[in-house]
Parts: sequence; structure tokens; C-alpha cells
Amino acid sequence: MFLRPLRPPRTPSFTRPANGLFALVLTCAPCAAQDAPAPPPATEAVPETAPRRFDPPQPADLAEAKRLVVETFPQLAQANLADALTQAITLRKDLRSFASTPAVPSHLNAKLAWLNARMPFQQSTALGIAGDPTAALNAWPLEPAFLDYAEGKPGSGIVGDPDTYPELSPEVIAALNGAGGEGRVATGYHAIEFLLWGEDASPESAGTRTHVDYDATLTPHAGRRGLYLIACGDLLVRQLTRLHGDWVPGRADNARAEFAALPEAEALASILGHLAALAGDELAGQLRNALATESQRAEESQFSDTTHIDLLHRTAGIANLVAGAYVDIGGEVKVLGVGLAALADAISPEHGQRLRDATNAALQAAATVEAPFDGEIRDDNPAGRARVLALAEALTALAGEIEALADAL
Repeated sequence: MFLRPLRPPRTPSFTRPANGLFALVLTCAPCAAQDAPAPPPATEAVPETAPRRFDPPQPADLAEAKRLVVETFPQLAQANLADALTQAITLRKDLRSFASTPAVPSHLNAKLAWLNARMPFQQSTALGIAGDPTAALNAWPLEPAFLDYAEGKPGSGIVGDPDTYPELSPEVIAALNGAGGEGRVATGYHAIEFLLWGEDASPESAGTRTHVDYDATLTPHAGRRGLYLIACGDLLVRQLTRLHGDWVPGRADNARAEFAALPEAEALASILGHLAALAGDELAGQLRNALATESQRAEESQFSDTTHIDLLHRTAGIANLVAGAYVDIGGEVKVLGVGLAALADAISPEHGQRLRDATNAALQAAATVEAPFDGEIRDDNPAGRARVLALAEALTALAGEIEALADAL
């Protein structure tokens, strides 16, 4: 889901922009009534392009707002992870098609499927209760030569060493994670990214791997490379299936049941604490580190040069919880509940307005960061560095507003 900047107050409404993606817009109930166009006469058909409005629950007081936010959170988690799982299943299918029939079209389809799979997954990083539940799927930075050939190391990696690694099953490669130190990432989204795009050796472009690397008639170890790619896709689906199962209702021993058993104050503190840490210490901290080091290793999706999309959707994941709503990648409204904005409103209109303004500013700043990210942080690109710094400052301010809401509670 691509989230355009939020308009101030309270009631989420969803409209379809020209690009076919859905935008989430927050409006207050009074403002929505004032801004809404007059209804058409009874005899006049409503145009198909007219936006549909959806009204979430309106808490009567602070106590009800707290209860509804706690009730909405597991719904958001289930919907978001279901979306991530659905896209991962599509990715797995396209990875298998590419590995079995390597060609330009199948390679492009696999890359597009990876990009689609990343969007809902990145939004799910806002769901952590005690740390990030998706960390095992998203480990980075990744050392390319640990997996496959890299610049100056033509025969390196797991793919190129059948004697040491004769089997490339999901179980085997999962056990290789962390073997030998930092950067020894063997699975997850970024392993798949590297296997699809190849090493990013230029600040001007993404990796330049072609389908020829998977053609056994032209390239050594092409068959093993395909097997490795398929195993990574299978493992990704298994891991997301487990994560999604953690938030399915009606089970006595999953994360959703554990969350439901928490005292209300503890549940709210968990949500707010994680979001503040994500926005401030993690995201803003990573951006400031990138500006200080100008290192490509500070760029998360460096092989595909899509770190700017990561930043937008991780910020959007925070906005989902502020709004209490989730729209899947296909544009369908899956959850429309009560979010942190309504909780802040129940404390005071000022709290609510400041939280919305901070969320708007972070989304707007995230939308300005350009690709490639390693080009944005270069010392000879002051405009790019200013965009990255603006996002870091906006995320820090958003973290401050979330902390202020926690203090007010």
C-alpha cells in the first residue's frame, strides 16, 4: 500500500489515486462533513470514480479509546501479515518459474514480485511487541561473496562450492545464517534480492545480474543458483506462514492470545514503546549513520536500489497504527478500527493534532527521498543529503509525539 500524506484530523477515508494504488487519508469527522460534496439527486447515478468513504468506530471517551486501540492492533497484525504472506507466495511461484525457465520476461516477473512482496512486509515491521518479529526475514547487511560470486571473487560463495555445500534445501541454508560472523546472511528477502539483481558495484545503478546466470547451458553452477533461489523462496513462505499464524484468532497459544492476555496498560505501552523506538532509534538512527558514513552498507536494499521504497513503507507501517487501518496491496480495505490518533484525541485535541502533523511530516519526507539511496547520501549531493536528514528529523519528531502520548497515558 502506498500511503500519501495524511490530512489532519480523525476519520480515515480511502480514495483511489490515478496510479491505481490506494491512499490513506485521515480527516476529522466534522471536517469530513464540511468537505464532502453534496449528495447527487436520487435520479442521478453516482460515477464509478467517486471515492468511497469508510467510517471507523468513534470512541466515546478515553477508556473506550484505549480498549478499541488494543482490539484493533491484532486485527492490523493479522491483515498486514496475511498480505505479506500472499505476496510471498506469488514471489515463490515466480522464483520457481524463473529458475526453471530463465529468460528476460521471467527474470523481470521475479523482480517485480520481490518488490511487491517487500511493500506489505516493510509495513509489518511496525508490529513488534518486544523487538521486531520479522528480523529473521530481513537480516542485512549481506556479504555477497558468502552466497555467490562477487567482484574479485568469481568462484566464491555457497553456490560455487558444491563440495562444502552439496545440499541446498531450505533447512540447510537456514542453518547457515550467521555462520562465520557479520554479513553471513544466507536467507531472507535480501538473499533473494542479491540472487535476482546481483552485486551493486556502481553508485549509479542497481545490480546487473542477468538471466544468463541461471542458464545451465551458458553458466557454471546455474542449476545450483536456481535451487538456492527456490529454497530461499520456500523458506520465506514458511517463515511468514508461522508469523501470520501467530496472529490468527481462536488459538490458545499464539502471539495474539498472549497479547489479548496482557493488561490493557501493558499492551498499550508495548505498542507505543516499539513504535517510538522504530521511528527514532532505528529508522532515524540508521539514516543519520548513513549520512555520517556515506557507506553503501547503510543502504538496506542495496542490490535493487529500492531503499527509498523501504523507507516509505516502514514509515507507512507506523501510519497504519496511527490511523488504525490497513489497506492491502490490491487496494482493499482490510481493517478500519481505532488507532493512536483517536487515542490522542481522547486525551486532548492538541495531542491528536500534533500526532497527525508529525505523521504527515514523516510520510511527506519519506516520499521525497530519491533513488539510489547511496547517491542521496553522498557528500557531493547536498540536496539528497538534505532530503535524508529531513526524514531523519521528521521520524525523530514523530517518535517524540508517540512518547508524549505514552507519557500522557
